[in-house]
Formats: sequence, structure tokens, C-alpha cells
Amino acid sequence: MQKIRDIILPILLIVTLGVFLQYKYLNEFPAHIHAWSQSDRYALALGFERNNLNFFKPETFVMNHQFPDDFKKPHTTSITSVDFPIHDYIPAVIMKISGNKSPFIFRLYILLFSFLGLFFLYKLAFLFNKNGPLSLLIVLFAATSPVYVYYQAGFIPTIPSISCVIIGLYLYFSNTQQEKTSTYIYSLGFLTIAALSRSTFLIPLVMLGFIDIVTSVFQKKEKKILLKKCAAIGASLMMLFAYFLYNGYLRDTYGSIFLNHLMPASSYHEAKELLQMIKDHWKWHYFPKLHYILFALVSITAVIFMIKSRFKSSKVQICFAGFIIVYLVGILLFVVMMLKQFVAHDYYFLDSLFIPIILTLILFSSYIQFPNKKMNLILSFIVLFAITIPLVMNSEKMQSSRRETGDWDRVAKTIENYKGSEKFLDSLQISKTAKMLVIDAYAPNIPLIEMGRKGYAIMTTSRENISNALTWDFNYIVIQNDFFISDIYNQYPEIVTQIKKIGDNGKISVCKLSSDNKNISDFLELNTQKPVFEKRITFDSIPDTEWSNVTFTTENGSKENKCGYTDPKNEFGITFKSNHLDCLKGTGRILLLTAQLLAKKSVKDCEIICSINEEGKSKYYYSYPLKDIPGNTNEWSSLSLLFYLPAVSSKNYEFALYFWNKGKEQVFYDDITIKIY
Repeated sequence: MQKIRDIILPILLIVTLGVFLQYKYLNEFPAHIHAWSQSDRYALALGFERNNLNFFKPETFVMNHQFPDDFKKPHTTSITSVDFPIHDYIPAVIMKISGNKSPFIFRLYILLFSFLGLFFLYKLAFLFNKNGPLSLLIVLFAATSPVYVYYQAGFIPTIPSISCVIIGLYLYFSNTQQEKTSTYIYSLGFLTIAALSRSTFLIPLVMLGFIDIVTSVFQKKEKKILLKKCAAIGASLMMLFAYFLYNGYLRDTYGSIFLNHLMPASSYHEAKELLQMIKDHWKWHYFPKLHYILFALVSITAVIFMIKSRFKSSKVQICFAGFIIVYLVGILLFVVMMLKQFVAHDYYFLDSLFIPIILTLILFSSYIQFPNKKMNLILSFIVLFAITIPLVMNSEKMQSSRRETGDWDRVAKTIENYKGSEKFLDSLQISKTAKMLVIDAYAPNIPLIEMGRKGYAIMTTSRENISNALTWDFNYIVIQNDFFISDIYNQYPEIVTQIKKIGDNGKISVCKLSSDNKNISDFLELNTQKPVFEKRITFDSIPDTEWSNVTFTTENGSKENKCGYTDPKNEFGITFKSNHLDCLKGTGRILLLTAQLLAKKSVKDCEIICSINEEGKSKYYYSYPLKDIPGNTNEWSSLSLLFYLPAVSSKNYEFALYFWNKGKEQVFYDDITIKIY
């Protein structure tokens, strides 16, 4: 019976809960929230698998690093500095042995490590409260935190580091009476692994070592025991310092794609703003309402029992409370020094406050002592079961909501566009060792992982960055068709005269440096194609009903013929709308818009909008600000815009192309032509 309570029941709960919450996502490529960070870790594992498991040369696929050059300087290798990458290395070993390099291997490893940590969390809780249902409640509390669940089968090393800390703490506090040196060393070993792989977890190691040494001195324990403890802690810190030095060497020699400096708020006012942003953004992701209620109920109940017992505490409880306090002080210092990171990185909560909160809950639970009667035990399990359902269902719902995506999700679109690109490059007979330049990466490793090749990732498609990257030592350039016009061509139009396509699968284009092209039509090979749809308006004749907001004049323009214009009294200018463009059904298209434009003065707030709504939802939306209008003010100039249109799949859609005159300005236009290829 005791074996069922202490081993089988918690394992059954932990595994069932984990499988229920994670089984749908175990094969998922790193995506959604923090796809960038997670894909970097996946790339590390693939790098180890690729470099014959050379642990001391961690590498990804990216050959231009974020630190210290902000991706603006090319390197000759993809080696990067990183905290002790043991939890990226072990999945790589499994990948190497099995021949399976899918995300499933990495996710399963992290999930199994989380199971181990949660089991020892139960043992740690039971060590203090001697209450099975209450210990299971603490496990449920931790295991259904939405942010914990999201990364429980993910790629970042925080989850196994949390598990190592919990195992280390269990071994330490279970050994306070026996004083076994071997158990103490094992405890420090797990805490050291946690700190090596995620530097934040140096805090519990240092704090526990400090408290233990101080306690041993005050209790006047044998010098032999004290020396052994000092030696163990010293060895642990030496290992950490040795890898710190080696990691510094990697960073100085090769650079890094991982953050390695502090990011505190610059002022008290900014700190207040950041804290408010963190609260607004993540409070229900850290814990849902029921978690906060449960924490309050356990705390209040514990205080009542403490008052009844006149705050009587055992030495272990006092030691545990002291550790939590100093641990929390260290964590709060970390929060202050890294506050800017908390706004955008939810997993920093797991790195910092998550464990102290769980340990505080365990401490409170240790003061709750119900009579050890069978009826109390039955009622406890009934209450536990009733609480379990909403905790799990809320966590499952949050799992789904954190994976919601749409047309706005550039990372998801990037993953979709590059899916199958490795085989596509193989079909073009591009070598596996070829260096690729990805101009619109959005997450640096994702395109390169999908292509199975190393290279350079341009993260900010500014004119300067693009022109600079084109001088680097690469073999091929890869661009996403969806974002070529908006993110590359509009920033650096000259690119079409410097590169030439050698392959296009409809989602990405592979190019080489070339001076064959003269303009955008040459680059896109539109000159050799006949448009599948064409519409033109010159304002010299009555347009058909698909055109609206048609205003024209012969007075203000410098041309003799009639021309259209945006009326300062109206928000919208010339508009073309249609819901029967058969050419859009089933396949994506390229739209070329040409026009003649004239502005009497600088245009500040007027845009050309192209959009597609399908089934009442936005499917495509892109705006071109006329403040970037070519040519000189008060002279007619030619405008050419390209839009990559997605396919529509239903009859209920509307295509629109229009001038949005938000600033109520006056712009003249003529010879507007729409061509769809």
C-alpha cells in the first residue's frame, strides 16, 4: 500500500498528465512562442549530430552571430558559445544512434526529464508534509502551470535544469539527519549540472552551499565532514568556472547566438513600466486564477496551523525556510538585472521565480497536519480529483491558445515556406556544403535547418544590411516569395539587378549573383508571361462598376488629359473591388500595379492598400506608404508595385486595391493598371 502511495500513484499521475497535455505536439517543429530560441536549441542538437558529436565545438547552422555583431558580420564557421549544452548533446547522441533527426527525439527527452523532476518534487513535498494528497496537489500545481506545460516537451534547457535542482534539493534535505557524504555529493552534482546548463541555477547551488557551510560551523560539526563539504562545493564551483572560461573562449573566438550580458531597467520609472507590461502579458501564463486561489488557501491554512502550534518548527523546516529566503533574495537580484528580458521571454519565470514559489508551497504544506484517519484520506483524494479536472483542462486550453496562428504569424509562414526546401535544393543539385544567404529569416536557424545547409541569416532587411550581405562569401541567395516585395525589394530595389533566379518552387526562390536583369519584371520573368487578369483605368472614359471613389479633374494636374485624385474631404481614394477573380482560386499569384503619380507637396499619410478577405476574415493585407513615392514632388513619376497574393479556397471572398488617404492629402494619379500573373 505504501509503495502504491509513494511510487506508483505519483508516477501514474505525472505520466498520464504529461502524455495528455503533450502527445499532440511531440512531432512539432519549433514554432509559435519563442520559436527563435527553441529552434536555436534544436539546431545545436543537429549541429552535434553533424559534427560527429564533438561536445566542445557546439554549432548551429548560422554563420553570422547575434553577439557581438547583431548578425552584421560573417564568420567562417557556425560554432557558437553556449551554456554547458548537455541537454542538447544527449538528444544528438540518440539522433546519431537511431538515425532519426526529427524534433520528436528532442521533445521526448525533455518530457521524460520533466517526469523525473516532477516525481522528485512529490518526494520532496512528501518529505516535509507526510501527506500524499497534499504532495500530489503540489505536483499538480507545478505541472499545470501554462508556461511550464508549454516548455515541458520543448527544447530549452530550463525544464531539465528545474528537474536537476529539485532532485538535488530532495537529496540534500533527505540527508540532513544521516549526514551521508555520498548523498551530499550527489546533491551537489545535480545542482551543478543545473547551473552548468542554465546559469541562473547557479543561485540555488551557491545559496545552499553557503547555508550548509554556515550551519555546519555554528553546529560545530567535525572538521572532517566540514572539509569534505568544502571540497565538494569547491569542486563544483571549479567545474563551473572552468566551463565559464571555456565558454568565454568560444564567445571571443567564434561569437554567439545566445545572450550573455545583463539587461536591467535603465531607471526606476522604466522598471515600473516593465513590471506592468510583464504583469499584463504573462500573469495568466505563469499561473491561472485557480493556482493563485490554491496558493492563497494553502498559505492561509498553514498560518492557522502555525498559530495553533505556536509557530513550532523543526530544524529541517527552519533550514528549509532559511534556504528559500536566501534563494529568493538571489532570484530577486537576478530579476532586477534581467528585467528587460522578462517582458518578451516567459521562460525567464521558470528560470527564476518558479522554483521558489513551489518550495514556498511545500514549506506551507509542512505545517498542515490533518488527523491521520481513513475518512480524511478519502475526502482528500476526492477534493484532489475535483481540483485536478479544472487545473488540467485550463492548462490544455492554454496549450492550444499559445499555439494559435494566422496570417500575421511570420515565423509560422516561414516554417511553411521552407518546409521541404532541403529536397528542393537537392533537386537543383546544390551541394550540402553550399553556404546559403537567407535575407528574410525571421528566426535565424529555422530556414537553414529546413534547407539542411549552413549559411547566413539577415534578420533586419534594411537597405544597408541587404547591400552589405551581398558582398559576403556565400554560394546561393534564398528569399521567401511572400515577403520579397514588402521586406526586400521595397527596401532595396537595386537587388533585382544584382541577382538572378535559378529555381522557384512557389514558396521560396533560389538565386545567384548576376547582372543579367534590368528591372523587377526581368527578375520575376514577367516579360515572358501573359497576365491571367488585366484591368486599367485612364479617367478618360466611364469605368466599370468594380471601380469606386472615382474622382477626376483636368485643372490641377499638369497633364492635358483627365486624371484622378484623392479628395482631401474623403478618407478613401480610387478603389477596385472584386469577388469573382477566378485566377486567385487554388493558386497564389503575382499582382503588378503600375500608375503615374503626382504630388504637389510631400505626402505624409496616404497609402496604397491591397487586401483579400475570405469568410469574413483577413487573409492578406499589405500597405505601401506614398511617403516613399519615387521621383520629385510636383512632377509626374512612374510607380510599380508588386504583391504576392495567396490563393483563395472559398467563394466567399473579396479582393480590394485602394488608396487609403488617412491624412486627407491630395495626390493625383493616372494610367492605373492592374495585372495578375
